[in-house]
Amino acid sequence: MSAALSSLGHDVTLHAYQGGGTDREVFDYFGVSSTFELRRYARSKRPDAFIMHRLHKLGMPTRSVMRYLQGRQLVRPKTHMDRDGIFFARNAEWLLACLDRGSRFIFESHKPARDVQSRWIHGRLFGHPGFLGLVVITQPLRDLYREMFPAIPPDRIVVKADGADEVDSSLLTATANARFQVGYVGHLYEGRGGELIVALARTLPEADFHLVGGRSEDLARLSSLRPPENLFLHGHKPPAILSSLYPKFDVLLAPYQRRVSVGGSAQETSAYMSPLKVFEYMSWAKPIVASDLPVLREVLVQGCNALLVDPEDVRRWETALRRLMANRKLRDGLARTAGQLFRERYTWKARARDVLSQLVH
Repeated sequence: MSAALSSLGHDVTLHAYQGGGTDREVFDYFGVSSTFELRRYARSKRPDAFIMHRLHKLGMPTRSVMRYLQGRQLVRPKTHMDRDGIFFARNAEWLLACLDRGSRFIFESHKPARDVQSRWIHGRLFGHPGFLGLVVITQPLRDLYREMFPAIPPDRIVVKADGADEVDSSLLTATANARFQVGYVGHLYEGRGGELIVALARTLPEADFHLVGGRSEDLARLSSLRPPENLFLHGHKPPAILSSLYPKFDVLLAPYQRRVSVGGSAQETSAYMSPLKVFEYMSWAKPIVASDLPVLREVLVQGCNALLVDPEDVRRWETALRRLMANRKLRDGLARTAGQLFRERYTWKARARDVLSQLVH
C-alpha cells in the first residue's frame, strides 16, 4: 500500500518495527521499489511511557493501561505531519499516540476489536474530529464494526479486499510441463489446508504438488504425515522470487478450512479474512481451486474465475482437479477471467486510489 500510494504521487513515510536487514534489503525482499521513506523502530523492553501517558490522559484507567500494554513492546513513531498530511494506520496504539486535535487519519483493520481495552482505543479513534474513515477487508468485518460502533456513519466504513502487485505481462506465459503441476503458496498454519493437499497428492499420483511456504514446525507437522513422492515441500521463499515459481504451476489451490488461524495463534479468522494469496494467484492469471467459504465468494465466483469446493471433502477437490487436468479450455477460461478481474479491481494501486477517493475530500 505504501508503494501504491507513492505511485499515485503522494509523499509517503512508512513507520514499522525494526526487523532484520538493511532498508535496501527490506525493499529487495518484498520486491518493492524504494519510492517512499522507511522509518524503523527497535522494540522496547517495556511499553513506551508516552503511549502510557496518552492513554491515561484520554481516560483509560491506569490498571487497564498496564494490562493492555503489557508485553506489547510499543514505541512511539517519531513523526511530524503537516496540515495537509494524513495518517493511514493499521496499529491503533501508535495512531492514538501520534494524534493531536488537528490530525486527520484513516484507520484500517483486518480483525475486530475483541477485548475491552481494544474497543476503548477504537472508540477513541472513531470519535476523534480528524477521523476520516475505517477500512475493512470484508463485508462480515464491516458488519461486526457496525454492531460494535453504531455511531460510525455508514459512509465512513469502506470495504476493500486485499490486493496484489500487477505482474509484468512478459512473465505470464505458462511453462510447458510434462506432468500436471499443482501449486500452493502461503503459510501452512493449521486451517490453511496443508493436510488436505497431502491427501490430494495421494489420490492424484499422476500430478505433482508443490507447497511453497511454512515455518519449520509446520513443515515437520506435514512431513510426519509421510507425504507421497509427488508432493514437494519448498519451505518459505521471499516474495520477490516467487515470480520464478508461479509460471511453473498449471493450477493453484486455496484450501482454507472453516477454521483458520493467524500466525499459528488460536485466533480464528475464517469469517472475515481476505487472503492475500488469492489476489496474488489472480494476478498470475492462473486457474484456481478454492474453498467454498462466504468470504471467498466475495471475490471468487464458481465457474467464472475459480472452482469452489467444500473445504473438507477431499473427493470433491480431486474431482475439481481432474476436471481441470482434462479440460484445457476450462483452465484457460478461469485463468483469463481471474486475470482480467484482478487488473480491474484488485491491484494495490486501484485499492489505494479507491480508498482515498471515498474517504478524503
